[in-house]
Amino acid sequence: NQLLTLARHEPGDSPEHTMAAVDMNEIVKNTSLTLVNDALRKNIDLGFEPSAQPAWVMGDSLSLIDLLTNLLDNAIRYTHDYGRVTARVNLTDAGVIVNVEDNGPGIAPADRERVFERFYRVLGSNETGSGLGLAIVKEIARLHQADITVDDAPDGRGTLFSICFARIAAPVEGKLNETEM
Repeated sequence: NQLLTLARHEPGDSPEHTMAAVDMNEIVKNTSLTLVNDALRKNIDLGFEPSAQPAWVMGDSLSLIDLLTNLLDNAIRYTHDYGRVTARVNLTDAGVIVNVEDNGPGIAPADRERVFERFYRVLGSNETGSGLGLAIVKEIARLHQADITVDDAPDGRGTLFSICFARIAAPVEGKLNETEM
């Protein structure tokens, strides 16, 4: 399934992507809700912090759900039992920032670019997987012309993924305003 998802998002193979105005608060909230049971199995506190206002971006809803599902699934998978995973949406001058933060083992600076490579897996991890989840995330971010970064979580323990999307004006009667915010 991961190989098919990756193939769907590769350059030149994307005719089915339907770009429309979407509120990232809704995408992140609904995707988080689909992973609650996975978090509960590990007693992980899965949180969602929306922005105070709608966070409109031009995007393909299904692709954005894939992006968030992969980020949240990884965070839950690699965070220890009784840990914490938080998805948040922020509005800034730079755009709409979606963060996925955990208090797991973190990703060493030397591995931070490599984790986006196909089939790359950080050594020493006891988790199973194909090593394609973050490659999918990178392709979907590219499709949306979004920037993605990986850092230490602000408290120094865990990982913080940040994706910055261009912010658009709220849609009017199903169409976008011509001006961007």
